[in-house]
Amino acid sequence: MTNKVETKRMSYVDFTKKFIETRKDKAYSGVHVVYSGFLEALKAYYGKDIEELSETATFKGQANTYTGAKAVVQKMIASNEFDWRPASGGITLYLKGTMSKGSSATGNDALRRMGILK
Repeated sequence: MTNKVETKRMSYVDFTKKFIETRKDKAYSGVHVVYSGFLEALKAYYGKDIEELSETATFKGQANTYTGAKAVVQKMIASNEFDWRPASGGITLYLKGTMSKGSSATGNDALRRMGILK
């Protein structure tokens, strides 16, 4: 049996939104671009079209050029349609407004529930 991909492809933004909505773990609101299979899914869905992409991004004053699926990730960051944070081995993408405030907010919430912090 052969896997067929629809002929009219989604935009990168729509693909990314759908991927996050369908793949995110219930415990987390985002997906790691490597460990979730996002980069591989991009390559499978867009095929050769994605190989020719190139995107330059500046992070902490250093310009880097990304190609292929990694260029799409940089485009998604630049589009301001998604929230993101660095993660071990890559980044984690979130639907806009769904990224947690970080471990300190979660820690304080836990302390409040324990009655230790008011």
